[in-house]
Amino acid sequence: MEIGYAFFKQFVSIDISKVESAAEALEKIYPFAITEYYPAFVNLRVEACKRFVTENGIERFLKESN
Repeated sequence: MEIGYAFFKQFVSIDISKVESAAEALEKIYPFAITEYYPAFVNLRVEACKRFVTENGIERFLKESN
């Protein structure tokens, strides 16, 4: 369980500007709708992970894994 929680915590720190830069490069190959989707999706996931980490401490998962 600690690994899963650590994943959420790491996901919170993703630099969305790098995802946006990568999407700009993809615009040369893929339709705009697709390249627009990826940064929006990652941003939503980052926000969801922030809420999850804020609302749930690691202690909860340590108890469940024992």
